[in-house]
Amino acid sequence: MGYRCLMAVDREQVLRSAAALLTRRATATMDEVARAAGISRATLHRHFAGRDALVRALEALGIAECEAALDAARPLDGPAADAVRRLVREMEPAAGLLAFLYTENQLFEGEQQNEGWARIDARLTELFRRG
Repeated sequence: MGYRCLMAVDREQVLRSAAALLTRRATATMDEVARAAGISRATLHRHFAGRDALVRALEALGIAECEAALDAARPLDGPAADAVRRLVREMEPAAGLLAFLYTENQLFEGEQQNEGWARIDARLTELFRRG
């Protein structure tokens, strides 16, 4: 696959390509991420200054996918056991990305933790209190 130089780069597609690669090989380099996305390393760096910026963007994607899965699962509808089954089914597509993010310690240390994780925790706590 050739590099896309003159075309507009679809940032979400780059993130999804990065997520697919990093869920298989968490230590992949930025060069490998760029190749997987079909873009040059320079183009990748124009969108993400470095690995930390890429991981932070993947974190935002992971949080958005979790929140969308929680919405789709309707966790407060019906019996808690059914809600948990729906939630697992809805979260499954994001499992690899979430597993990768869990290994990225910088996301969960210090004061820069994304508030999205707290929102997800609060929603899950509400679900499990019902059970």
